[in-house]
Amino acid sequence: MSSEKRKVRFNIVDAIVLAAILLVVAGVCYQLFGTKVQSITAPKVKLSFVATVYNARWEVVESMMEEKFPAQMVAGNGFVPDAYVTGATYKNSISTVESPDGGLMVSEDPRLYDVTFTMEAEIPNDAAIIKVGAQEVRIGKGFVIKTRTVEIGSLVNSLTLSDK
Repeated sequence: MSSEKRKVRFNIVDAIVLAAILLVVAGVCYQLFGTKVQSITAPKVKLSFVATVYNARWEVVESMMEEKFPAQMVAGNGFVPDAYVTGATYKNSISTVESPDGGLMVSEDPRLYDVTFTMEAEIPNDAAIIKVGAQEVRIGKGFVIKTRTVEIGSLVNSLTLSDK
């Protein structure tokens, strides 16, 4: 018996199919990791912002104030790198009520509190939209403050961007 050598044939159709497979794999990798690589390698700036939770009950305020600061922020089911809640203060909420003569009076509500949080994060300098995790940060926009023990809606009051 003569042994036949098996020849491997590689034709143009095989090359096209292989190139197509490689392009699909590269596209999927870019979609999954491309933006993360860009955000890691981009120069960073420090974002400092203040957000307030309005009209919170005392039980909620008490729980929030037990948080140990700085507390790393959470998004989804993981920590947001370089993003922290650095502190919180509270005061009685201010309400506008109608007076007996039909005018408006401003008074403190002894049952409700406004809690103001300060937060800091490092974000890419070239970002068109300021984000912490997946959330946009803009003055006047709602922001969900989320740490390991706290998750509550707030309103962004101010923000500053500065070099690290």
